[in-house]
Amino acid sequence: MMVSKSKIILVIDDDESLFRSIRALFHAEIGKDLLILHAPTGRTALAELEKKFVTVCIVDHKLPDMDGLDVLKVLHDRYSYIPSIYLSGFLDEELKEKVLSFDYGAYYTVDKPFLPDELIRKTLICLKEGGRNWANKLIRDYADTHRDPASKKKKIKREARLFTICEWIDKESGHWTSGMLARDLEVTPRTIQTDIRRLIELGKPIYTVGNKLFLRKDENKAK
Repeated sequence: MMVSKSKIILVIDDDESLFRSIRALFHAEIGKDLLILHAPTGRTALAELEKKFVTVCIVDHKLPDMDGLDVLKVLHDRYSYIPSIYLSGFLDEELKEKVLSFDYGAYYTVDKPFLPDELIRKTLICLKEGGRNWANKLIRDYADTHRDPASKKKKIKREARLFTICEWIDKESGHWTSGMLARDLEVTPRTIQTDIRRLIELGKPIYTVGNKLFLRKDENKAK
């Protein structure tokens, strides 16, 4: 199963070798176009979540600066639309029940050392749910705009536009230009150019050939 690079997995674990193993496994079995980021500490992870449209988080139980449960709690309270998988070599029934409870909200637990098939299966489900949750979040935000101040309305509209631009380029890479996007989204070309720069800052692999917009996975086709 191939997954678009618009999907981002954040692996929160201080073990560099484990991260490389997970990245290699996912690229081999799920798809090389999947963007997999590494956060070796809880604070690094929270900073990444502020900047990136993360689809799924994989959280280790032991981190150098925070307990994995504390990270999971923040994810649940601030980013409940991002599915999480909890990794631990100490998963007894009590911890598993706590991690999966309403207070912490992990979708799944996985024992370490993990079974590749189990981690892949659970991650694929979370990727599907995470993409759907992002779309639903934007819809809910739009529905609430009449209760928001003007500044928040503007931010919500921009987030929805960024999501739309990314989806359109993902589906028709090499078809769109900034002018075409500006026309269909009813904004100025300068606004689209600013949005494209913001998407690149957020980790989206968008680049241009001439005036056409591509995703990195289609680079060979563009040439």
